[in-house]
Amino acid sequence: MITEAPPPPAIVRLAEEIEKHEKTYRNVETLTGIPWMLIGAIHYREADCRFNRSIKDGSILPPTMDWELHAAVALTRWRHSVKLSVPASMKAMLEFAERYNGLGYRKRGLASPYLWAGTDRYVKGKYTVDGKFDPNVVDKQIGVAPILQELWARHVVETTKE
Repeated sequence: MITEAPPPPAIVRLAEEIEKHEKTYRNVETLTGIPWMLIGAIHYREADCRFNRSIKDGSILPPTMDWELHAAVALTRWRHSVKLSVPASMKAMLEFAERYNGLGYRKRGLASPYLWAGTDRYVKGKYTVDGKFDPNVVDKQIGVAPILQELWARHVVETTKE
């Protein structure tokens, strides 16, 4: 479970990194209606917050590609899957992130590391490539939930409780 204890330093650093690019993420929010915090968390999971990488899968983008437009197109594809608004509830943002990554973990009855890595809701098991699940692999990246929780705490006026 995500606790009220102070967040680990890695989560704080990650939230700070996402906040450095808040203007860029807000531009994509304007284009998509998807909250900037969620865009930042997904960008971290998919591309380690690198703007020369795709928010879809971390692949290298052509040098001439506009990252904001690329991100808007990639995210909008999933926009219809969850009722999401700005401000958004934590529940809606996590639902969007899980659908964006895929529902394979849900179908197995497992907590998705995409959401829960770095919390006590996730221990191990990961799709190492599309369709290939390894029950013994531990996801080393921080999940979307603890990232959003830290950003939520820093920007509480921009979110809603559901």
